[in-house]
Amino acid sequence: MGRKPLHRAKKYRKDEEGKVTVSGTLKELPLDCCYDKIPGLKRANIIVEFTEEQVLEMSKCAVDIEYFARNYVFVIHPDKGRVLCELRPYQLRMIKAFAENRYSVAKSGRQSGKSMSAAVFILHSLIFSKDKKSAILANKLATAKEILEKIKLAYRLLPYWLQIGVDEWHKTSMQLENGCHCFASATSADAIVGLTVNGILYIDEYAKIRRSIIDAFLDTVFPTISASVESKIIVTSTSRGMNHFYELWQKAIKKRSEFFPVEVKWNEVPGRDEKFRQSVIKNKGEQHFNQEYACAFLGSSSTLVKGSIIEMMDIQDAVEILKEGKFRIYAKPIIDRKVDDVLIKGRTYVVGVDSAKGTGNDYSVANVFDITTYPFRQVAIYRVNDKTTRNFAEYVVEIAKMFNNAYIMIENNDIGQAVVDYIWNDAEYENLVNYNTKNRIDIGIRSTPRTKSLANDIVKQLMEDFKLEICDSDTIYELSRYVELKPGKFGAEEGENDDCVTSMIWAIFIIKTNYLEDDDIKDEVKEIVKELKDEGEIETLDDAPLDMRVT
Repeated sequence: MGRKPLHRAKKYRKDEEGKVTVSGTLKELPLDCCYDKIPGLKRANIIVEFTEEQVLEMSKCAVDIEYFARNYVFVIHPDKGRVLCELRPYQLRMIKAFAENRYSVAKSGRQSGKSMSAAVFILHSLIFSKDKKSAILANKLATAKEILEKIKLAYRLLPYWLQIGVDEWHKTSMQLENGCHCFASATSADAIVGLTVNGILYIDEYAKIRRSIIDAFLDTVFPTISASVESKIIVTSTSRGMNHFYELWQKAIKKRSEFFPVEVKWNEVPGRDEKFRQSVIKNKGEQHFNQEYACAFLGSSSTLVKGSIIEMMDIQDAVEILKEGKFRIYAKPIIDRKVDDVLIKGRTYVVGVDSAKGTGNDYSVANVFDITTYPFRQVAIYRVNDKTTRNFAEYVVEIAKMFNNAYIMIENNDIGQAVVDYIWNDAEYENLVNYNTKNRIDIGIRSTPRTKSLANDIVKQLMEDFKLEICDSDTIYELSRYVELKPGKFGAEEGENDDCVTSMIWAIFIIKTNYLEDDDIKDEVKEIVKELKDEGEIETLDDAPLDMRVT
């Protein structure tokens, strides 16, 4: 049909083997050089003859992600159309943290651009790395796909000479000819099974992913991530109470983990000033503003224990984990022992028990507290929802014996009665506390509006007087969702559990019984401690030797 113009032939040519070479001075990439005929999206096996200016620009982009974003990363603005990405100072702070740390966690409010920050970082890695596999995960597949679409859109809008040829381009994945691959998925235990993520693992909306899924997922993820020292994990989220994201964040800011924390204040986002805050509070309430925009880890405003007290609670790592991860021990038991025929008393413990049917819904919980001295301290918890009543009861006894023949405080309503029967009649465990009232004598404790209200009041008073310390993440989360359902009645918010809290309040209820009032050793040891204090050897009871700190 005639020869191509000379300038066209120089800018676009194909050799005998079918390899295509294009000049970097072309204004547009020919369609047969585009992947799947998508305009501007360079397919694999296209050779670009770069200009000196393009080589220089690529070098600048490779070493300076901010320069790359400000000059080449486009987004679609709802009013202005295609515009260059203008990274805000806090977004640059996030990207800097992602670049300088292997593990990063960012806390920011709604619509603050946290996912765009991660998208720019991943995009840069895809272009300027080699043979890296990255994954984008979120609470929902749609959320993960939306983030991948941001990356794909920005990639398509890059100049073709800055692109790497595309090998695959699908709804949930993309692969470039430099061997870099990125895919999107909902977070699940098997989301990346079989894949070695040696690039970036990005998890968005971490707080909205169920704890059970996160635990199972991380059990499979960390072995694959740790296989490559160059891999990175990035977690971003808004807050949602004292859940697993709160735990991750607390450990990061207290430097108990390798995660580097980045916080975005609500008023760092353009347009969010005091007028904006007052408008949100007026329309949605202060709690909504605090959680969704200010990222405060607050429970409901009607929690049993003040939100400010709950936020001060310090989540700890277990020192030992038993029973397939269901039994977490935070302090090893100190038991009675004999030395030269002299009995040295250990600590005094109580196990609060709340029972369920073991059908996978509510949890059966045995919550262990050291009540030797104030503050009372949570030292262990067994939480399970798939054991029969008898199996659970057997292990409650085992736990109580492990913790110095601890007292057992157990609610005997409904299924709890079967647990009480086993402990009292079959196991013949002597330290099962029976709470008697004027009208009845119970084995165990009968939950009534009066006893439950009294137990709640005791826990509230002790916590707000800093005489009761909680360290378990599940218990702290439930406390943040343990609210006043109607005047004087507290329980879990809709869709939440309160088994950890209920087992705790029954454990602490022991101080209203007479079981701790007849210990003949208590006064004797108090006198010894008093003498030590008088001699200046100790200042408080907590400074006394362990064998002297007894009930």
